Amino acid sequence: MMKKLSRLLLIGAFAMFVLASTMGGHIPITHNHNNSICWGYAQGRAFGKDDDDEECPASETWANAIDENYFPFTASSTLSGLQVGDIVVWAENGVRAGLQGHAAYVTAINGSGFSNISVRQVPWEGGSPENKNVAQVVTQQGSNPVGYHRGGTQTVVLTFKNSFNGGTMYVGKDKFGEWIEVYTQPSASKSYAPYSQLQFKAITPQWYGGYKWIFQGWSNGPATLEQTINVPSNDQTYTANFLAEYHVIAQNQFGSCVSGNPGTIKVGGTNRSSPYDEIVMQYNSTTLEAIDQTYNGVEYDFTQWSDGNTSRQRTVQPNGNVTLTANFTVDRPKPMSDYNLHVSSSAGQYISFAWNQHPDANVKYQVWRREKPAGGSLGPPVLLTTLNNNVTTWTDYDYLMTSGYTDDLVEYDIRSHYSCGGVTKSAYENYITVFGDGGIIPKAASADEASQNPKQYGLSAHPNPFNPATTISYQLVEDAMISLAIFDMNGKLVRSLVESEKSAGHYSIRWNGANDAEQKAASGLYVYRLIATPVNGGQTFRASGKLLLTK
Repeated sequence: MMKKLSRLLLIGAFAMFVLASTMGGHIPITHNHNNSICWGYAQGRAFGKDDDDEECPASETWANAIDENYFPFTASSTLSGLQVGDIVVWAENGVRAGLQGHAAYVTAINGSGFSNISVRQVPWEGGSPENKNVAQVVTQQGSNPVGYHRGGTQTVVLTFKNSFNGGTMYVGKDKFGEWIEVYTQPSASKSYAPYSQLQFKAITPQWYGGYKWIFQGWSNGPATLEQTINVPSNDQTYTANFLAEYHVIAQNQFGSCVSGNPGTIKVGGTNRSSPYDEIVMQYNSTTLEAIDQTYNGVEYDFTQWSDGNTSRQRTVQPNGNVTLTANFTVDRPKPMSDYNLHVSSSAGQYISFAWNQHPDANVKYQVWRREKPAGGSLGPPVLLTTLNNNVTTWTDYDYLMTSGYTDDLVEYDIRSHYSCGGVTKSAYENYITVFGDGGIIPKAASADEASQNPKQYGLSAHPNPFNPATTISYQLVEDAMISLAIFDMNGKLVRSLVESEKSAGHYSIRWNGANDAEQKAASGLYVYRLIATPVNGGQTFRASGKLLLTK
């Protein structure tokens, strides 16, 4: 090895040179990367390593001599039979090792004579690689070469891949002992010297193609992530086997009138809040079950899954991420008995009801009534009015409660009624019989008035002006469909008092100065209007008057 501390200037034009293909792993000879020296550099190149190879850079490879197990020596001062890839060596006192002698790697041969043989070398220990020809190196060394070591060692190709044909893995370590990450899309191949040592490692988890991949084991090895092998003598492929995590999102859909996907759904035998994200490993399965349920005070029945499957319970083996929606239809709203419906009046007062607001804003309240007069039979149900969702009280001004029992009975049903998106459903009928400590009596005119039918239609109100309430009286000469309502001076409906069929007779009803939402109306002028349409097809009677609600 040349011991000069200064470098010689490059002389003349360099011949073309050829680089050996890069080989993976560390070279299979005793070496380190603490310094540079001609012996280590020449062997690194002969093993297929570039100057700056990530794992085993030739420019930083230190070795004490050429290993003849890999590179047999041929003595020849004329370098007869020399080939590209061989190592030309010089000797000092017959020694070709350590600081005695020198080695240079042959990169090109462009003719006969030392000046036509291109080499690349580290000129001295700690030096940097340089390009020369053999004649120049003879001048540096002060002597002719003594022969050459045959290069071109056998290599094998190792291929690394992940089973999902993408992603990355670690193959080899750099000179600092850090893993080298390579892309395997779909695979990565590299040449290695047989019997050299190599480390590689699977990376888990990995995200590729929209999925999370979990390592399971090697196709030709154990399940441990990291492997250390002696490179075999033939080409091999090492596959890291993975399984994908698939997301099965199970959810409910209660129709277009319910936002989101709320409720409960059974996944894997357990009730879960919808939507629920179940992770299912590739080739595995899970079970889903749609549950008839009540949401927000409305009962829903299962119809089918979003993929057309009508089985309530099903097994799903996904082949990718999938969302499965259980579709439902409205059965009916929960009855108002579930929301504290009760009679709120006492004897001597108009019959009143109160309840808690139904939680679904699409539910209104139908007020039904059927009557059984003393000595008579129970009449048909009559829909008196429909109240908005935010109304929680209602008063029947046709009847007063009494403290004693009579044979006159009235039954009421404050019935929850769902209407949205073309779906209209009501709760089952559930009538309440109002006794009020013994029953009810109709609030009518005097007995003499009640004993005979009026001879003409009539409409009046007393007191007027009024505060807080007034009683509106009307009389019918024949059976008629009645509409009695209060309007403001702009013609806007304030309160609907009667919308039902009435027999000929005298009637009165109290208006408490509130609107249909039971909100107190502002003081001022109002119009009360009666429309009576005879059921036998006679001429319709219309009448109206003004009311003054005072402060």
